[in-house]
Amino acid sequence: MIQDSLIGLIYLMIYFACAVAIVLPLRKKLGLEGEIMRKILHLVCVSSIFVLLEFCSSWQSAAIVSAVFIIVVYPILKIFERKPLYGSFFCQRCEGEVKNSLITVFIVYIVMIVVLWGILGSDYKFIIGMSVAAWGFGDAAAALVGKNFGQHRFKGKLLPNKKSIEGTLAMYVVAFIAIVVTSMLLAGLSFMEGFIIAVIATPFCTAAELFTPGGYDTVTVPFAAAACIGFTTSFLPSLTVFL
Repeated sequence: MIQDSLIGLIYLMIYFACAVAIVLPLRKKLGLEGEIMRKILHLVCVSSIFVLLEFCSSWQSAAIVSAVFIIVVYPILKIFERKPLYGSFFCQRCEGEVKNSLITVFIVYIVMIVVLWGILGSDYKFIIGMSVAAWGFGDAAAALVGKNFGQHRFKGKLLPNKKSIEGTLAMYVVAFIAIVVTSMLLAGLSFMEGFIIAVIATPFCTAAELFTPGGYDTVTVPFAAAACIGFTTSFLPSLTVFL
């Protein structure tokens, strides 16, 4: 397990190093700033779940790698966040946002790995990737579309942050696509099976993103997606009979 965890950690570090090596020149060449840069970094972080699922042969190793990553990276970020270039590179909205968000994401990873892969078994491992993809890509689309094209706002006391209808629709469409694609790539399901899962799960993901205040959708959306995807896949044989 120690060797497997070490290999997984090395691959995770290599992944982030390669991502930074690609993003930095692109940012300079294309002049990427603000919300676009934030969401590119967000997608880099989100996509790290696929490294854990691919290069860790057991749930214990995947959980250990995630925990060690937090322990190693958090103090590094805490030291460098005092530097002026840190805030400009990560486009932070407030002090400590990046390191706190990173911890939250990897804690969510650990919980999902332990429950879905560890307790329920490797047959449910694919739900982790599908859930994170639905949240990660959907959330990025919602933010970019909402901030740049959002003209119509939801109204109501239960709707925080005055989110836009355009951003919510973007969340729905992209999360839908993410679920269908990852169902085929990670679980080996057919397009129609992935489509059925997306039809049932995406509305709950979108609702979780819409009604969750602040940055807590990092927690609510992946878990909402996991619950719906897990529930739907258990009934897939019965549902496909009617197709």
